[in-house]
Amino acid sequence: MTDSPFEQTSVSVLDWGRIIFGSIIVFAFVVCLGVDVYLAFTANDQQWTRLKEVFQVIIPTITGTASAVIGFYFGNKSQG
Repeated sequence: MTDSPFEQTSVSVLDWGRIIFGSIIVFAFVVCLGVDVYLAFTANDQQWTRLKEVFQVIIPTITGTASAVIGFYFGNKSQG
């Protein structure tokens, strides 16, 4: 059975959607990491204690989300 042009277009649209969504997640990770590094170098001792607690929550969350999105994207690409 031949694929219709509509089916080919919908697959490419889904691929672009995955690429854009993955790029947004990775960009958010890079921005948060950059802000974290900037704040870490400009913080005094009292602020550093609070920032360290925030870093321990934010960085693993964003890293896990970015990893899941990238793993989902490449996992689907290898199967199809």
